[in-house]
Amino acid sequence: MKNIIKDNCINPNYQNFIHETLRVDTDFRWVYHDNLSEDGESQLPGFSHMFLLDGKSTSSYTGMFMPLLFEACYNTGISVSNVIRGRCFLQTPGVRHKEYDSMHVDLADPHMVCLYYVNDSDGDTYFSERMYGDPIAEYDINSTVTPKKGRCVFFDGLRFHSSSKPTHNSRFVINFNFIP
Repeated sequence: MKNIIKDNCINPNYQNFIHETLRVDTDFRWVYHDNLSEDGESQLPGFSHMFLLDGKSTSSYTGMFMPLLFEACYNTGISVSNVIRGRCFLQTPGVRHKEYDSMHVDLADPHMVCLYYVNDSDGDTYFSERMYGDPIAEYDINSTVTPKKGRCVFFDGLRFHSSSKPTHNSRFVINFNFIP
């Protein structure tokens, strides 16, 4: 499956509401991580907020975020039968020591990913041609997506991908793992 990129995938008023909530809502709980990557090798400090895990709400903000996935999928012609996980990420700007962070897949089982970019940023997402389960090889990059407010990128969840450190402004992303 090729990546599907959809700009203005949700209503602009909803885009602004989400952006302001993640930026300034003092009740929104960000959790700091020394390393957002689960590989143990990267140095990727940042913040996360898990709002859905194994299809169950883990946050009072779940009801605010779930319509985002359904509206974006509807506007892109993608069905949703089961939402597995939903998370928000915040990376603050700094010095980029390498082009992109560690390649990974979010889950080892077949699924789709929807990345929603909350704001404009220079921290691109990198995509490899390599899929989970392929023979071990280099991670040849076949595409990148630049974060733009209101943009969604949908892709096969078994495709290796990676974020990159923003250097100019914070990078806010909402990540959904779901079954179409």
